[in-house]
Amino acid sequence: MLTPQGYSSVLRFLEEMPTRNGTLLRDILPLFERHFRAPVSLAITYQKTPGRGRKDTWKYNYIVRDLPLYHVDTYFNRFFAFDLLSRSQNIGGQPVVSVTSLLTPEERDASPYYQFLLEMELPYQCCIFLYEEEDLIATISLFRPETEGDFTPEELEAFAAIEPFLSKRYLENKKNREHMSLSYHFDEYFSNLPLGVALLNHNGMILNANQSFNEFAKIIHDNGGIDESFVTRNTANTSDRFLYGQKLINFLGAQVLFEPEKISLNFLLSKFQFYTKEISGQRRTVIDAGENLYLLFLVRHDKVHSEQILNAMKLLTPRETAVLSYLAAGMSTPQIAKEMGISPFTVKTHLQNIYSKCNVSGRSELLSKLK
Repeated sequence: MLTPQGYSSVLRFLEEMPTRNGTLLRDILPLFERHFRAPVSLAITYQKTPGRGRKDTWKYNYIVRDLPLYHVDTYFNRFFAFDLLSRSQNIGGQPVVSVTSLLTPEERDASPYYQFLLEMELPYQCCIFLYEEEDLIATISLFRPETEGDFTPEELEAFAAIEPFLSKRYLENKKNREHMSLSYHFDEYFSNLPLGVALLNHNGMILNANQSFNEFAKIIHDNGGIDESFVTRNTANTSDRFLYGQKLINFLGAQVLFEPEKISLNFLLSKFQFYTKEISGQRRTVIDAGENLYLLFLVRHDKVHSEQILNAMKLLTPRETAVLSYLAAGMSTPQIAKEMGISPFTVKTHLQNIYSKCNVSGRSELLSKLK
């Protein structure tokens, strides 16, 4: 149980913890010296790359504070593979561990790693582990000289109280960097492509889009491809630049993000298809402030050549155009009814009106002229 003084140290630490900062861990380390007498520290960040037919591989980066380069090189060359830092999964997911207290005096005397700590004149070490679900993402190792004494049980409890906030802040910081990088470089990467590209968040909100995406969305919109009664306006980006694209995304709904392979829309002048790639993100249950980011690709295919059909389709209502787009995508009458939330009988009525206006005998003839 933390004493009032322990709670005070935790609260001061959290109050001074930086928020949106690209050097979060570097700026965190001095706080441990200021509030917990840990003048020497080492932060290591991990990144797991799933293996293909073999074991996962790990990459790491490190930040040191007041640790001579000679000792840093010795640590990574000789002891990293044996240190508790690299075997944290074996301690039952504990967020904080005192390395010294895990060893008996006899084990310390026989441990090359502990002798290395003595050589550095830093015999006391405490590790704080940061996790993303079950994956280790970073560790902070705090060292103390003999004159400061070992880390006390209350200090370890204070570190355990800080750890959830620090893990969340680190993940938020990592997400913000990914988000800002994509936002800053989007135009540089995609502005001049003939392929429509938009950057979306998990709610389907357009964060950025290139000119081709806007042009394609406007073609679909202007030719009756969007039934305005289906558009959910409370999620729409009201920016004039993204107006048509946002309407199109709202009209198509969650399929844009999660089932893009099912979307193949055929409208008056051109055929369009959507592809979505998730580029970063964690589940909202893990990071409240995080965002899933998606790249949405709007592909333009071959033009519709039948002038008769083109002229006739200009007479279609928005509902009839929507029915026609699903029909051209290969959907059956029951599937169209389910997709639009109407009865199969109503779909058949729309189809008869479409056949009449396009002067065709039925579905097969209409589809053959659309190809």
